[in-house]
Amino acid sequence: LVSSLAVFMMIICVLCIAAGLTSNLMFGGRNASPTVMGYQVYLNRTADMEPLVTRNAAVFVQAQHEYAKENVVLYTNSAGDKTIGRISLISADTEGQDARVIYYLNNASGTETAESEKNSIIGLCRFENTAIGSALLVMTGTWGILLLIALPCVILLIYVISRFVAANAEDDEDEEEHSHPSRN
Repeated sequence: LVSSLAVFMMIICVLCIAAGLTSNLMFGGRNASPTVMGYQVYLNRTADMEPLVTRNAAVFVQAQHEYAKENVVLYTNSAGDKTIGRISLISADTEGQDARVIYYLNNASGTETAESEKNSIIGLCRFENTAIGSALLVMTGTWGILLLIALPCVILLIYVISRFVAANAEDDEDEEEHSHPSRN
């Protein structure tokens, strides 16, 4: 018979493992920005865009048809990394057969400028949440993996081993009672 405390402990351990695995699978990569409830969620790990976008915040991004000057957007830079920038200039290149729009993106201080086409812009940064961002950074870090995945697995393993040992001890006691009938 399993106590209700043991069942509660097992449920908590399984939920911790599920939360740890899910957060690491979704947000573990540096360029990860999974879609959650219609928004792409990006963990801003840098301070390039402060005070516009806080470092270690979860930034909620939504794709748009058009972007305007001064919009803060998530885009893929020339190195293939996702990063956040503010549109400082929009230029239409109408020469040749393929007309294209070029966006010039700056960091918050305006010291770095990148050139990007519309297909490289992922979406408009709608809002941020530092609590969610901090929690996700902890969960995807070394301590998060240890506390949310490894520790609950060890606890569950110890519990299963203890139940196995207890069951074997009960079987041994039952065998002893049957092999040595009581003498009255």
